[in-house]
Amino acid sequence: MFREVKVKVWIHPKYVDPNSFTRKMIKGTGCFSNEFIKLGKFHQWGLELIEENDTVANYSVGIVEYSDGTIDVVLPQNIKFLK
Repeated sequence: MFREVKVKVWIHPKYVDPNSFTRKMIKGTGCFSNEFIKLGKFHQWGLELIEENDTVANYSVGIVEYSDGTIDVVLPQNIKFLK
């Protein structure tokens, strides 16, 4: 059986003047939400890889399914188990 979780969501960056040469980001955007707001079901832990130049790094992620059937990989610190 899957466990219910709430996750923090990514808030896409927004800018004061997006057409300006020096764009200033609006505070509170371009980051994760402070609260756990999206409800889902936790499936299992997974592993993500990043390859850049001659370096490879890996990190753990949680695989979460939302009520609309979409799947997301979520950083562990952005998951809160409810039960």
